[in-house]
Amino acid sequence: MSEGIGRARHDGNKLNIPTGPIQSAPWNALDIEDFPAALAEAFAGVELGAYDRRIIEWLAGWDGPTVATIASLVMRARVGVLRKVAEEAACEVQFSGKESEAGSAFAYLADKLSRRSDDLSGGRS
Repeated sequence: MSEGIGRARHDGNKLNIPTGPIQSAPWNALDIEDFPAALAEAFAGVELGAYDRRIIEWLAGWDGPTVATIASLVMRARVGVLRKVAEEAACEVQFSGKESEAGSAFAYLADKLSRRSDDLSGGRS
């Protein structure tokens, strides 16, 4: 299994949310006390309503492989979107020209998005 990603746990270690496709139940990915934190990490920054929070709380009551897989799927989807937007920004740099103000802005954006996707994926491309 890939190295864990996510925010630091209470003991300083990172949550062990799988970073790539999961081929079998990840029974050892998360400790039961990490279930809520893993889902919170997966949905960090997403605007949630009361029912959304209720469902996430309900999901945190499932078994470890289910929680780890859901958190992993959400995180990998977020990484995929960031990478796609980074690629589009990089294309705009080529269109605008690196020396133009717009090109510089797109280059900066592409770099930031690419770095953030690497952070979320644990460096996995």
